[in-house]
Amino acid sequence: MDERAREFASKPRALVVAAAGCGKTELIAKAVAISPSERQLVLTHTHAGVRALRERLKKMGVSPKACRVETIDGFALRYAAAFPRISACTVPEPSEGCDWVSVRESCRRAFDNRHIRHVFTQSYTGFYVDEYQDCTVSQHRLVLQLARLRPCRIVGDPLQAVFGFDCSDPLPDWNKDVTPQFERLADLVEPHR
Repeated sequence: MDERAREFASKPRALVVAAAGCGKTELIAKAVAISPSERQLVLTHTHAGVRALRERLKKMGVSPKACRVETIDGFALRYAAAFPRISACTVPEPSEGCDWVSVRESCRRAFDNRHIRHVFTQSYTGFYVDEYQDCTVSQHRLVLQLARLRPCRIVGDPLQAVFGFDCSDPLPDWNKDVTPQFERLADLVEPHR
């Protein structure tokens, strides 16, 4: 797995597909651990996912200063709310699905500003997204915008999607919208649990 993590970490844009229990979280943690002097951003979908990633990184001895782990929507809200005039964020306390779409779009507007892009590029040398199959179209657009600024590596399995029930923000088409944007590395196929 160490060689796989090294390859994953070295790519400017990479995708690894893995079924449940085949090591997606482990791959991200090892990839982050390989370069402790380079601060990484790690995004996922749920607070449980954030906790699992933080625990795995801690177990590997990765300093919290070497990476920031948060939900995609938490990241979007943090940037949108920090720059309300630039982002035109009108939903500082989102509660419904359409509120979150608005927050993500506000975050994207913020990243149209060169100063905010500079803050991001000075804060992180790259980023990872776990459980990418659960990204909605608006989250996918945000990730692609960030991927123009810093190396982006994603893991997921399109057969495991558990979100995407909101018709106003569906899941992107994996084969048409996701796969062409990333270099697909070898799948993880060996179950570990």
